[in-house]
Amino acid sequence: MISVLSASSTEADEPDLCVLDFLAQLDLKNRLKRHAVGLMFGPLQPLEPLAAVCRALPFDVTGIVSPLTSVPSVRRDPVYDTFTTTLTALTSDEDEFVAGLSEEIGDEDERGPIVELYERLAAKLSRPPKLILAFSSRARPQGDHLINWLDKASDGRPVVGSYASSYTYARDQADLLFNGALYTNRVALVLIDAQAEPRFFFFSTPGGKRLRHRALITSSDGNLIKEVNGRPVLEYFAGLGLVDEDGSITGARATPIFIESPDHWRDLPMVASSLNAEGHVLCSLDVPPNATLGLGGFDVLDVIDDMRGLIRNIKRESFDFCLIFSCVTRNRALGLSYLREIHELETALGDKLPYCFAYSGGELCPVLDGDGRQRNAFHNLALVGCLL
Repeated sequence: MISVLSASSTEADEPDLCVLDFLAQLDLKNRLKRHAVGLMFGPLQPLEPLAAVCRALPFDVTGIVSPLTSVPSVRRDPVYDTFTTTLTALTSDEDEFVAGLSEEIGDEDERGPIVELYERLAAKLSRPPKLILAFSSRARPQGDHLINWLDKASDGRPVVGSYASSYTYARDQADLLFNGALYTNRVALVLIDAQAEPRFFFFSTPGGKRLRHRALITSSDGNLIKEVNGRPVLEYFAGLGLVDEDGSITGARATPIFIESPDHWRDLPMVASSLNAEGHVLCSLDVPPNATLGLGGFDVLDVIDDMRGLIRNIKRESFDFCLIFSCVTRNRALGLSYLREIHELETALGDKLPYCFAYSGGELCPVLDGDGRQRNAFHNLALVGCLL
């Protein structure tokens, strides 16, 4: 059985107050068990007070930069909601947790640091993990590559997690946290040897709201789209009104893209992350050659309907802990009502059920393939949940 200790704080400017605030809420003296690990989410700035919290804890802490996060009885700054940082400690006498940070991941070798980290952590457990939690900065590795290497290293053990996120989509503002320090180009893993079997939920509204417009990707390379319908991709996007006057693709970044390929087991929802120097569009996933490109969309009601669907599923289940990630692009779709999705969750679960929620720059969660088999996958624009 896993016990969940939740804390949140807005005292990020005062290291001493921040440490006291978190420790008082966690009550480790009376509630900590033999094994434990911590998950920290939020803007993670300023960092030093939060680093002091990590140093004061007798277990590893990992997490990501996230613009909004929630736990039971969350505390919010009365003026700036995004100043809240949350900390969730998972602790158990029976279930084991081992956490670690990879070496830096370079362009030439994504596999090595990821596989080495998994093998090093798995060696500390007496049996293979029931669940892998994975966290990464926005820089690298690419999400589908991370899933691929973890699948091969772990023989397909289920993976849940998130890439770091920010409201600006800036890669240099979305970092990975491990034991009080921020990192880019690395991965943190938590391997969980639990008694219970994990369960997963996946919602992706844009999949049901695709525009009829379709086009053929006539040139691609890895995660780069170069040409669409035989035209430069930037010219094609401009014709759809997705390129700004300064030549940037802010509009395209907020527009769901669907890549449909007969050679792939599922359609790929993704976002256009940025442009390279040649004017090619950098996507969040590899683009299959000769695939079809489509556009989708979603609005406030879609985002809220997804969250309500997730809540209904959660309430039908028995569990020790629920971990939830929602794509930050979904939050941007809420506009000035940016707290609505998170308020739906807090109102429904309150302090009655142990959960942790954060906005994500890319979601990791198993889904069912066309044959009904569970497969790990990297998602964009999704709402995912894991019960344990």
